[in-house]
Amino acid sequence: MNHHQFTQTITTNLPDFKSQPLKPKHLLFSQGDPATNFFLILSGSLKLTHLNPDGDQNIIEIINQNELIGTESFDPNSTYKIPAQAITQVQYLSLPRLQFLQLLNTDPTLYLYLIKQFRHKLWRSLQANQNLSLKGAQQRVTDYFITHPNQTLTHQEISELLGTTRETVSKISSRLKTN
Repeated sequence: MNHHQFTQTITTNLPDFKSQPLKPKHLLFSQGDPATNFFLILSGSLKLTHLNPDGDQNIIEIINQNELIGTESFDPNSTYKIPAQAITQVQYLSLPRLQFLQLLNTDPTLYLYLIKQFRHKLWRSLQANQNLSLKGAQQRVTDYFITHPNQTLTHQEISELLGTTRETVSKISSRLKTN
């Protein structure tokens, strides 16, 4: 099962749930909100963020089309651990916990798909941690621009994602454009 098939299975089997819009910079959920819904992102991008003790924002993860977030909802007594904020215009489905879990129980391939996605997210997280630990700012920023040629993040957002400053991102971006 791929992203498209997963999304199609959800929309086919839960037809009562309609796509909802979210404008850029608006929150889908906040830290501490009761985790009652899963969210399937149909289009657009969001960022999962964390404020460090100095009050600076760090981007933990970028969420894109066909990704599922709000997995804290697997635990009926949980809250969302970090806020999700739209970067671009987003269309999403809000899937109440009970209905989504019932759907998962009817189709085991959905569970297998989710396990594959969780494994992929864990791998991305480990790579991000390794990059922060082993690479300097210049290498992290250069790698980002090489691997994301059509990026839509601002220099500030890239710096929050890569653990550097906006000024560093701007300098490296300028150098890459002239080369």
